[in-house]
Amino acid sequence: MICNTTLRDNKKRITQHDALAIKNGFIEAVIWQDEDLDDSGLGIYDLDYLADQLVTLTVNKFLTVCYLDNHATSELIDHGFAQVGHDLCLQLLGHGVGLWNQSTTKNLNILLDFCLDTGAIKPFTLYDDNSEKLKFDYC
Repeated sequence: MICNTTLRDNKKRITQHDALAIKNGFIEAVIWQDEDLDDSGLGIYDLDYLADQLVTLTVNKFLTVCYLDNHATSELIDHGFAQVGHDLCLQLLGHGVGLWNQSTTKNLNILLDFCLDTGAIKPFTLYDDNSEKLKFDYC
């Protein structure tokens, strides 16, 4: 299950639908950035159970850390949920998309660095083993 929370101080709400948009943006980016996956015909609903759980856990961990900082939460909401998922994925894969270097998302960058430095989030990728389901492997 994806997190759902209400932020007391800034009255902004991130719903399960918003968290799912981040997750879907993340998966779409994994597929998009890999030519073989992009050509495979697999989509955001074609993950095996463990890969699906890992993507959900990664999104939830990042959202949980963002909830601790109202500025980061506002940046996340303003940036767009699917775009956050897309950029989070590409950043974890080492592509460096520039999102986290923009002045409007500097707190997100600090929090992502914290998550990576502490090992709360570990980079991984999804791959197709011809089983009609995407699987994961840590980078």
